[in-house]
Amino acid sequence: MSNVLEGTIAIESFRGLFIKNTVGLKCKKLTPKDYKEFKKEKELHFVMRTSSPTDVRRCLTPVRIVGIEVSTAISLAYEERKGIVENLKKGIVDTKSDKLITVEDLWNEYTNEKLINNDMSANYIKNNTYFFNKHMKSVCMPYKKENAQVSFNILVKTKKGNEDVETLQEVSKKQDVLQMDVKTGKAIIDQKKVVDIRDITAEMLNKKLTELKTGSYTKLRKHRPTGKHYVESIPYKPATAHQFIKVFNSMFEHAIDKKYITVNPMERLKAPKYKNERNFTVSEEKQKKLYKALMTYKEDKFRAIFMFLLNGRRKNEILTLTWKDVNFDTDTYTIQHYNSKNNEEYSYGLPDHIKVTLSLLASEDLRTGLIFKSDRTGGKIDNFDKRWQSIMSELDISDVTRHDMRRWVGNTAINAGQTTSEIAYVLGHSDDRTVKRYAKVRTETAAKVADGFHNHFEE
Repeated sequence: MSNVLEGTIAIESFRGLFIKNTVGLKCKKLTPKDYKEFKKEKELHFVMRTSSPTDVRRCLTPVRIVGIEVSTAISLAYEERKGIVENLKKGIVDTKSDKLITVEDLWNEYTNEKLINNDMSANYIKNNTYFFNKHMKSVCMPYKKENAQVSFNILVKTKKGNEDVETLQEVSKKQDVLQMDVKTGKAIIDQKKVVDIRDITAEMLNKKLTELKTGSYTKLRKHRPTGKHYVESIPYKPATAHQFIKVFNSMFEHAIDKKYITVNPMERLKAPKYKNERNFTVSEEKQKKLYKALMTYKEDKFRAIFMFLLNGRRKNEILTLTWKDVNFDTDTYTIQHYNSKNNEEYSYGLPDHIKVTLSLLASEDLRTGLIFKSDRTGGKIDNFDKRWQSIMSELDISDVTRHDMRRWVGNTAINAGQTTSEIAYVLGHSDDRTVKRYAKVRTETAAKVADGFHNHFEE
């Protein structure tokens, strides 16, 4: 089923009607036997096709299923869809002018259209939906709060002689806390305060932007000496404010194109200037040890993952690789456009050391689906943080992330005299100006850059 969003399910016998919820069913035709899965939901969210002359999907009115059958909810959604289609046939285009349009409605429609038109990758949308739920929903769809006495620990550092001593001090105070739904474990949105997007003002958004510029968030940490947990206050990074404007300015521009609003409430908001630079500063001696540790890791599956990291690949590009993406005859592999950060397809040479390691993971007749499957779920691997941290701890290396491997490859290639165009292709660079420079760089040239990195540490 093409162009169906992840987590969206086509309803059996209801052509053009889709349902999007969190129950975890795979993308498939839904039968009455599956209805029981939706008992976990309080309401069903429907999406329809053919909602406009450009065949763009739109969200229908959510149907609460408390006290009614799932089949009844589906019928209600289908009747709404049927009415919209009939109006379209008569030339009546429904712009939702008489209905409440929440920011969640707008976000779903905006991302659906971008995905269908291949303007955004599914992974990009997934990551920014998390960002949307964390920051934009609190502005336009406030959560219910209540005043409560809250106790938590704060880490206090004091000087005792020549040593720094860490202790945990318990603090108790009154503060607003979210009201949680006991069944779903999720925060409750105050339906009385849900804001129509036509009522969103620049002042509302600027208040949130100011919070991202100067505020902080809390994170639960574990104090290793005592094993107790404490709350750490962490300032927002400057990049967070930039992302807020970049992502949601585009969303409101979509609303203008659809004639839902006439003025973009974000058009005059500005984020502070900052340098988004992070250098790879590990010593040459430790770089050699790190290279050897990753290239000789004991587990075949994760050794292959580390090898791909050392070839400049992003984490998602690696974990979404399928056996179909690898051509053992031509010694190449492909990053599909829907798995790359900038929605472009890239082909790379398959180094011998990765080819040999991949051959250990499965015989030819078993090479189907994802290459790097989770032993627990059989699906995509969530993360490999513990293995990564274990390697860093053994080598006494701190503040080095998996993404820093790309900086390592780039730095080494620049020092070896490679051009920025060659390096840009190897790393799948998304900057438009750079893309134009490396547009004619061939797969073989990119392989030369990657080989140069490995040769530097294998000597």
